[in-house]
Amino acid sequence: MKILVTGGAGFIGSNLVDRLVRDQYGHVSVFDDFSRGRLENLSQTGKAIRIVYGNILDFERLRAEMVGTEVVFHFAALSNVLDCVNNPAAAIRTNVEGTRQVLEAARQTGVRRVVLASSREVYGEAANLPVLESSPLNPKNIYGASKVAAEKVCAEYAACGLELTILRLSNVYGTRDRGRVIPLFIERALRAEPITIYGKNKLLDLVWIENLLDVLTRAVQLPCPTRPMNIGCGKGTRLVELAARVCALTDQTSSIHIAEEREPEVEHFVAEVTAARRHFSLHCPDDPLEYLPYVVEDFRTRM
Repeated sequence: MKILVTGGAGFIGSNLVDRLVRDQYGHVSVFDDFSRGRLENLSQTGKAIRIVYGNILDFERLRAEMVGTEVVFHFAALSNVLDCVNNPAAAIRTNVEGTRQVLEAARQTGVRRVVLASSREVYGEAANLPVLESSPLNPKNIYGASKVAAEKVCAEYAACGLELTILRLSNVYGTRDRGRVIPLFIERALRAEPITIYGKNKLLDLVWIENLLDVLTRAVQLPCPTRPMNIGCGKGTRLVELAARVCALTDQTSSIHIAEEREPEVEHFVAEVTAARRHFSLHCPDDPLEYLPYVVEDFRTRM
């Protein structure tokens, strides 16, 4: 089997590549423009995979790399909420048109299945927790809006016979992540610098990368869900608790500052994950931060 991972040098993509190679799923190719992804993320599997420097908006290059591919994992995206707010045109180009081009290249080359990484941002600030897959799609920011549009594009291609699995990811954490809440908290704590939390009651659903990888690898063979599916832990973690845990694990006494909420950001989210538990055997630990010590130790070795 030949598998292509767009955005395969990023945090989630590179961890998936490692798992696919380790478990011998077939020939794995990475398609990445390295605007955010890092070559060092592929250092463990570099000799076992094909690495292609390319942008998903380059249709001919993308199409050429899909020839003979059976499954495509689509992670390439402009995924930082504030980056999307600051550059909405780039968000739409990459996340909507880029997704259309991935799907069209897949259709033209006979790809069997595409697995799309969507986001909990499609729901916006939901009225009730946990958030069901049937909850209204009411994105609060341009990133969420772009993911709603990408899902709609997927629906059109699914109607034409392309197999589509759409996974709405909560906040994934693990090694190789950077520039998001957990790595930012850890970096500041290890430097004994203040940790800032934007919104005193902010609540996230944090899912460990390996639990997500279990789902992704099962998505290669299991029947496609009939609708987009939430992937999270199903439990909420307040950022004040997360910051305290980080400080305890780093043996630091960094001060914790509560700042005003940032308007584009969702303040409260917990996913309803019953469907993913049933379909993908998603594992949800009692403690969402059970694996936080591994991430802290990884940062220690690299700082």
